[in-house]
Amino acid sequence: MVPLRLKVSKFTIRFKLSFSDNWRDQLQQIKDFLESRGEVCDRLVYAKKGAWHLVVGRIGSVRLAAERMIRSGCVFKKRIELTALLDYFRNKVTGGQVVREFNMSVRAGIRSGYERDSKLPLTYREGLQLQARLAGARARQVHQKVDSALGAVIRDERATQGLSVEKLAKIHKLSKTTISRVLRESFVVPRLGRIGDQETLD
Repeated sequence: MVPLRLKVSKFTIRFKLSFSDNWRDQLQQIKDFLESRGEVCDRLVYAKKGAWHLVVGRIGSVRLAAERMIRSGCVFKKRIELTALLDYFRNKVTGGQVVREFNMSVRAGIRSGYERDSKLPLTYREGLQLQARLAGARARQVHQKVDSALGAVIRDERATQGLSVEKLAKIHKLSKTTISRVLRESFVVPRLGRIGDQETLD
């Protein structure tokens, strides 16, 4: 059996394929087989009770594995879940519909675990688009709160003095989240180009 894990976030659903066995060599063979066919696996991890775990977590690899397992015709118990996964990534169903399919498998005894309460009304593409728009809005708020001059000072203090995010936040009376965004992002100011390491005229 190949457990299919899912994590429901505010915007999207994250899926992982998980293999478990108490014999490490068995999982290493599965890992070598999957990677020889272009899939990317996480490293083998030793867990409690003498079990080893192998996880396929990258979206492209999860989709590829799901497609191949369904095409093979040898998947029975997990076919409904894998089909729901693929339909979600193909933007045919919403996250809430996927969760309902998984809950039905739990109630039918096909899937172990618990039922999830999710009304995520977005397809995969819609979730990514909304997440990107909100991230852009948060970035604009940072730009409004921190002008280019202060941003340059913060980055210089970080580079020359090695001040921590916590110390910078305390000095400039800003949140640690805002400081982190300032350190990650460059800023745009009127009549100037992008500011990275130095200012450049348009």
